[in-house]
Amino acid sequence: MALLLAPYNDAMRLGMGFNSFTQQLCVNDAVRLASGKQETATDKSLRPQYNPGLMTAPDGSTVDISQDVTWTAKFVNKMSEVTDSLNISGSLQVKVEAIGGGVKANASFLDSNKFKESDINYFIQVRVTNQKLTAPDLTDFTPIPNVPFSEFNRVYGDSFISGFIEGGEFNALISIKLKDSSKATQIKAQLEAEMRFGAVEVSGTGAVDKDNTSSNIDGETTIAVSWRGGGDIKDATVTDWTLETLKSVAMEFPEHVMACPMRTHAILTKYTGLKSFYEQSIKGSPLDYENAGVYSSALLDAYMDYKVMWRDIQQAAWEVENGQCTLTAKQAPPKLAELKAQAKAYYDKQMSEYQQKQQTLQAVPTSTDPNATQPAPVVPVQQALPESPIPPNNLVPYDGDQFGLDEARRDCRFEMIKIVKEVDAVAVDPKVACDPSRTWQYLSPVVFRMLLPTVTNVHKQKEAEAAAAAAKALEAAKDKDSQNVANDLATTKKKLDELQTQLNQSKGDNAKLQKEVADAAAFKSQISPYNGWCPAKVNTPIRIRSLASKKCFQYNYSDNKGTHAVQQWDISDDPNQKASIHPQSFEIRPVGPRAFSIRHIASGLFLTTGNMVDNGVDFTFGAFPTFFAFQDMKNGAAMIHIAEMPEYTMNIWGASMDNGAVVRGWNGAAKGPNDQWYLKDFADHNI
Repeated sequence: MALLLAPYNDAMRLGMGFNSFTQQLCVNDAVRLASGKQETATDKSLRPQYNPGLMTAPDGSTVDISQDVTWTAKFVNKMSEVTDSLNISGSLQVKVEAIGGGVKANASFLDSNKFKESDINYFIQVRVTNQKLTAPDLTDFTPIPNVPFSEFNRVYGDSFISGFIEGGEFNALISIKLKDSSKATQIKAQLEAEMRFGAVEVSGTGAVDKDNTSSNIDGETTIAVSWRGGGDIKDATVTDWTLETLKSVAMEFPEHVMACPMRTHAILTKYTGLKSFYEQSIKGSPLDYENAGVYSSALLDAYMDYKVMWRDIQQAAWEVENGQCTLTAKQAPPKLAELKAQAKAYYDKQMSEYQQKQQTLQAVPTSTDPNATQPAPVVPVQQALPESPIPPNNLVPYDGDQFGLDEARRDCRFEMIKIVKEVDAVAVDPKVACDPSRTWQYLSPVVFRMLLPTVTNVHKQKEAEAAAAAAKALEAAKDKDSQNVANDLATTKKKLDELQTQLNQSKGDNAKLQKEVADAAAFKSQISPYNGWCPAKVNTPIRIRSLASKKCFQYNYSDNKGTHAVQQWDISDDPNQKASIHPQSFEIRPVGPRAFSIRHIASGLFLTTGNMVDNGVDFTFGAFPTFFAFQDMKNGAAMIHIAEMPEYTMNIWGASMDNGAVVRGWNGAAKGPNDQWYLKDFADHNI
């Protein structure tokens, strides 16, 4: 059987009664020491409880007990997952939340609002057990005379404190609210890899970044920490809680606990485990809460959901009043009518039972006549004042105005009251937690959220509308540009077709043929997207130098090979430096409104295309020009495109920076410095 534990507080005493469901202290000295002495148990009655397998020394002295250390690091989605790890009853946490800040629970260091708002919640726990102290002689159940059986659970509880665990416990909750929720998976993977206490292995689909997780989180991070035992667990270097300091302190926590242990939990024993309990002639028995824990955790999660919704409704009402938000009522889902009928039927059944109980109580004789022959029947206390059931929610979407919000706020509060009443009902009768017919004690928070009006931020809505209008205008502009390009292409094709016809009719006239080809290419160049921009003066000597290599564009004629190669070389303006190649001058000539040709002044030849190669085309010099378009790169340089095929750019082939590297037209998608050139006046040496 698993050890039954409860978080320790200073008011606990050995033999004290305890309610394991509500985790409330009951009467003192419910159980006393054996031997018929009726002695009250004290700390002197405690004895260490050793783990199986540990030995004693030959001289009879005890061997030091090794620490039992458990590290836990996990992602949590529900508040009940944290309270379960802390051994806190969900019913206690609901009552604490309902009463308010005047009550302290072991999980009070947690901010329930932060928890519910966060995209990621990561829980770290280190439990250290130095030893278990129990009182084996604490076995005599001592009932109080004249306590009615109906008050048994309130007076005694269902168990008593039979010992304590000494050691320490460290708890930390990391809550992260991201600006971009889509990055939650990646941050989870990084956090798990960074905070894992064993070998690093990430279970998930996120990629682990080598950088520190703290610096990568774009959002709000809240760290809540509590510990018991260990004394001062932070050294002078830890001035603030971060992911790094959390892990460091957690790893060193067992050593601190070894030096300074404290009581962390009380050990509980059920009354039904005592022989003396059955020997006492008492009426009534402790209630069995074994199956109520799961139900209380569900109540806690529902209560926390309603608490967050109640705060959101308050915030929405303020924003609407100040003109920051607008409300829109939601449409009722088809299933809502069926749920409404079920809730109404269950409420009618509860009202019928309530009325029957009232009639029964009204029929009970209340006379205390001493001459009466029969005593008045005793009515159990828990049935003396039956409460009327709270009506169910109307299950109709709330209006999209302040009146609808006010109604939703009242109904939200009523649902929270219903949950608190259900906790009280389970405390009185644990069988309530196992009753399959109790399906409409409170409305599911998921369904209630479907009834709330949609809140729209006015500022964000205007921004979204403006963004949508801008996107629509951009799309329209693109469509218009595409249509213009299509019209240009159609016009150019028509002109090309006409020129082709003329070309076929005038093959003998070479001069006319050259003019017609030039005109056709000029028309085609009009579809260039670069608007006819030119980086240098036309019809004037210029030099061309690479942005990447700082070497000049050169025309290299080879007699033995009969080629007109286009290469790049280091150049010098000093004619006495024979080892250097002197700069060559070129000129740009306009062809039509948007295209240009590049002419080598010394030879009078034009830069033109040659043979096709992989991913490119050779450049050479000849009598017939290829037409180019220039793209302004905003850094003083230009990208030189073939006008008819803009995807081809003048490029240093193979990214070689050596003298004599070949310059070709390249159609690769990724453009860079190798595709950019300076084109300036020949006399301008500052390039």
